[in-house]
Amino acid sequence: MIKLLDIAEAMITSCFVEMSSWVRMLIHVAEAEYPHFSVLNSLGVFDVSAVDEASVDKDISLKRCAKIAKVDPAAVKAEYEDLLPYAIKFYESAPKKGSTEAWKRVMEEMGKKRSLRLNHPMENLGEVLQRVVCYKGCSTTKVERTFACQKPITDGSRGADKDEAIEVAELKVKQDLKDEEVDKVIALAQEKWRRNFKPPRSSGSENRKARIDKGIARDKTSRRARGTEAAWLKKRKIDVAKNVEQALDRTRPK
Repeated sequence: MIKLLDIAEAMITSCFVEMSSWVRMLIHVAEAEYPHFSVLNSLGVFDVSAVDEASVDKDISLKRCAKIAKVDPAAVKAEYEDLLPYAIKFYESAPKKGSTEAWKRVMEEMGKKRSLRLNHPMENLGEVLQRVVCYKGCSTTKVERTFACQKPITDGSRGADKDEAIEVAELKVKQDLKDEEVDKVIALAQEKWRRNFKPPRSSGSENRKARIDKGIARDKTSRRARGTEAAWLKKRKIDVAKNVEQALDRTRPK
């Protein structure tokens, strides 16, 4: 069993003071790098998966959403409060589909009959919900994930004079290529090669001509043998070994 330690009130206050500085910094970063964060955050009022009045200021969020959609805030609030129980009910019947699908079903069900449309108006809320659906998933997560996938492909391989269009094409092939498409892509690449480049150089034992000096031993003292790097290294090792042996002979007692 874990025993909870008593933490001094001064320590708790000190930690909160330090973290409050980080919170202020993060707010400024969000405003600079993500200026529409507050707008998107206000759409959380339509998340019926965990309706908590304490965590979301519904009045402020609904007013902000109404301003975005250019509709009456009071009408949006009234329609929201009227249709929210239905959205929660539809969500609880199929939670895996999410809050957006629950609100879409509310709009579909209420729009089927004239009596339902009269008793449950949704003209103003409908304008807001259209934007909720459009803005869903509006974040930089997928962009960052794409960059992470591209980094090992591009790092160290992109030259200063490399065409940007070619790089985009390479990334698309490497990222979007499926296993069942490999043979087709290779066939297309071969066809492109034949159209734009000359035939490959003939090679192989069946096309290679026999050497006229085949079977004749080479002269190891020839100029070619003496001028190779391997010959120079071999001679150098012999000379070094000889000098070492001579030095040892001079130091040995007579």
